Amino acid sequence: MPRLARRDPLLDPTLPPAAWAPARRRMRMRRWLGFFLAILLIGLGAWGALMFLDRTPSLTPDQVAEAAGQALLGAERYSFRAEVTGSSPDGFFPHARLAGEFQAEPLVLHLDGEVGSGQAGTPLAYWLSGEELYVRQGRGGTWVLAPTADVPDVTAFLPEQLAAPFLAGVRRAELLGRERLDGVITAVLALDLDPAVMQVAPPGHDEQVDYRLWVDVWRLRPVRFTIQVERPATGGSSFHYQLDWTYPASDPLSLPDEVRQAAGGGK
Repeated sequence: MPRLARRDPLLDPTLPPAAWAPARRRMRMRRWLGFFLAILLIGLGAWGALMFLDRTPSLTPDQVAEAAGQALLGAERYSFRAEVTGSSPDGFFPHARLAGEFQAEPLVLHLDGEVGSGQAGTPLAYWLSGEELYVRQGRGGTWVLAPTADVPDVTAFLPEQLAAPFLAGVRRAELLGRERLDGVITAVLALDLDPAVMQVAPPGHDEQVDYRLWVDVWRLRPVRFTIQVERPATGGSSFHYQLDWTYPASDPLSLPDEVRQAAGGGK
């Protein structure tokens, strides 16, 4: 059998010792070249997959915002976290931190959080189940059945309310770029929203209002929405509002039995 014409000291023991060092260097170079080519191919494959799954290039920024609103209306389940921070001329601003979960069928919304901080903090806790709203009275208080479920603190986090700005309020949208949020690749939009839909007064003199929306480029559903209001120090409160969504695939939500029993409601 003819000897393989390889210049590799490990596979060709007949190679002269003087040629071993150059052969080893060539072998290391081939290995590194193969490694870098593999990384390059993996990177190109991942980039190609992202481009293939990204649904936003075929849409205008306005359409991306509208799709995010439609995704909220069609969502079977989502969790959310909302926070408001700010400042005011008198040095007092009622910061708020809220978290909750929503389920479409059967309708359940759970909301828990606090407005203010420290001794001035006011706790909020609600369970909306169908048309019944249960409210916890004070910190660690008992649960009561509210006379109406039409409470703004609660209805503000229902899909119809959250989706309204993106479906009916967008006057102009601009794509600012892409950003990864908690592993989700998002399209970042700057929005010009109709004050009437937002139920606020138009921006005044020296007042700046910025709305931004982060949309999952694969599923076209909202991931984050922020409102930044800047006013002169003597012109009123400035604040930042941030709302984050996640879409867990977990067990169904249901009103806890202890809440219903504490409120003396039904079975």
